[in-house]
Parts: sequence; structure tokens; C-alpha cells
Amino acid sequence: MDEHSLLIILLAGLCGPAFCFYREYYFVNTSLIWCDALTYCQNNYTNLVSIQSQNQSNQILSLAQNTFQDAAWVGLSRIDSQNWQWSDGSNVTYTNWERELFCAAVNADGTWTDFTCSTNFYFICYLDSGNTSRSFFLVRQSVTWYAAQQYCRSHYTNLVSIRNQAENEEVINSAQSFTVWTGLFNNPWKWSDGSRVTFFNWNTQEPNDVGGTEYCVQQFTSGFWNDITCNMNNPFVCCEDYPFPPPSKVPQGNKTLMFGIKIEKQYLVDLEVSAIRTNILDQIWSILAAQIPMDTMKMKWQESEGIVFKEHKEEKVCNKN
Repeated sequence: MDEHSLLIILLAGLCGPAFCFYREYYFVNTSLIWCDALTYCQNNYTNLVSIQSQNQSNQILSLAQNTFQDAAWVGLSRIDSQNWQWSDGSNVTYTNWERELFCAAVNADGTWTDFTCSTNFYFICYLDSGNTSRSFFLVRQSVTWYAAQQYCRSHYTNLVSIRNQAENEEVINSAQSFTVWTGLFNNPWKWSDGSRVTFFNWNTQEPNDVGGTEYCVQQFTSGFWNDITCNMNNPFVCCEDYPFPPPSKVPQGNKTLMFGIKIEKQYLVDLEVSAIRTNILDQIWSILAAQIPMDTMKMKWQESEGIVFKEHKEEKVCNKN
């Protein structure tokens, strides 16, 4: 195997005994199908790579350098076709469609259609007034679903969620005969290491699940992602986790060190409770202080929509494909 390595510090919230780790990445310039790449990484390192930011994506591209000619496997895949969610986290209690793709829009007649999320539409935001009533706002900017979500979260409360037929009628009236994005999206994607899916970098018109068989994800040399059948042959990027960052990796000056923890949850404890988070952070500080200089360090959790921890569940994607 032709391998190149790069050290990247990564924060992850996974649920073994508690320990901190830093993560090193290896580009393997041998073409395998996704499941064989996963097996290779798990046997020789820790897992296929998970990508949590644009900066990390760029670093992984630089790792491959001139040997990365087209695309490489990353650890993102899905075992199911459907996992529809509202952008604001509310329960999906009402639908008005048949769906196959990944982001939902409302048509002028009130029916819903799913599209690739990079399609451009006007969109409906809502503003939560603090009680049961909500106000809807049509934004006449033709953008992708992700851009619409970001705009609504910045200027209102979120992209609109539709909880019943009456709200569907309100959205139709607000849309003024345009097809508009709603907050409904399909997120069946999972990282093979169990880390939270918080960052997407899809290529134009992706993911599109051509033929209904595209369950795995490759990253192009451009950095953008493409869903594709898992039986394609690609080189790939593995990662390996180590217990502690070495002193040479401890940041000096105004720099950030991001590291991960794994926690074995032995009791019915809510890890998201503030006091429990603080207690865990204090324990991590004590462990790190015995290994590396911590005199000038400050520590905090990295949250995604208020959530830190992600329960790790074994997925069976390779049995499906």
C-alpha cells in the first residue's frame, strides 16, 4: 500500500473507558471498493476518515498531493434511504408527498417535491414569537437549501417546518405561487467512526442517488463530495487515534488544540446536563495535566446545535451493498 500521513487534531464526541485522543490521517493510494477500504482502515489504523470542517477537508486534500488524481473514499455512507427531519428539530408529524431525494420544497398547489439540495429556490423562514404562534416570511432569493437554512437561522428562527394541513395552507399563501424550500431534509448519512455529521460539502446536484444505489461518498480533488455506488474502486484516507497529543503538538500562543474523547456510558446518565459536562471536563483536565503543560490552557466543549455527545452505533452498510 502507498500511504502518506498527516497529523490533524480533531474534536469528536463518541460513546470504552474515557480517554482523550489526537488523530493522524493516512492517504492510501490503492483502489478498493468502499467496504474493503473500510476493512483495511479498521485493521491497520482506526477507521476511514470523517470530515468536520472545510479546513479539515483542505488539509486532507493536501495530504494526497499529486497522487490524488480524481476521487478518494471518505467514511460517509448510509444504510437507509429515508431519515427525514425538520431543520428546527421538530418531529415530522405531517407529510404531503412521495420522496426519493434529499431536500423538500412546497409547490404552488401545496404538494411537496424533493430535490437535490443544491437546486435554487426561494424559501420560507419562520419567526417564533415565544408562544404557539409563528410568523412566516417569503425570502425572494433563489438559493440552495443549505444557504436558505443558514439565512433563516441568521435572520429569523429557522426554515419553515409544517406540522399540519393548516400550516401547509399558510405556507402556500406566503409562497405567492412560487415553489419554495421548506426545512424538511433527508439526512441518512453516517460517518463510519460514529462521529456526528455536522458538515457537508456536496458537489453541484449532489447527492442524487442515481439508480437508487449510491450509498457511499467519495471526495473529489476539488474537495467536493459525490454519492456513488459502494462497488466503485477508489483510493482512500484512513485515520488513526492516539491516546494523547505529544508535547510538540501542544499549541503555543493564541492557538487552538482540538482533541476527542470517548466515554463508556455505564449508567442511565444524561451526558448533556451542564453539571455532568463540567465534571467530565474537569476530569479530562486532570488527565491531560499529567501528560502535557496545561498552565495557560482553557478548555470547552465543541457543540453542534447544543449537543456535544453522539452515541456510537455499529452500522451494517457493507452487508447492504
